[in-house]
Amino acid sequence: MDKDLSPEEKQQVVEEFDRFMKESILQIGNEIREEEGLPPLSMEDMLEGSGKD
Repeated sequence: MDKDLSPEEKQQVVEEFDRFMKESILQIGNEIREEEGLPPLSMEDMLEGSGKD
């Protein structure tokens, strides 16, 4: 990571990466759920941990 980033810029990079990872996990999880005949989860479902069917 570039050492010239301000703390605010570093925080933004972390938040963007976090969001990207969550979206990727959600997409992969929903592909698996679809194969198993389960309804897809929303981001809110995943974050709440309510996807325990």
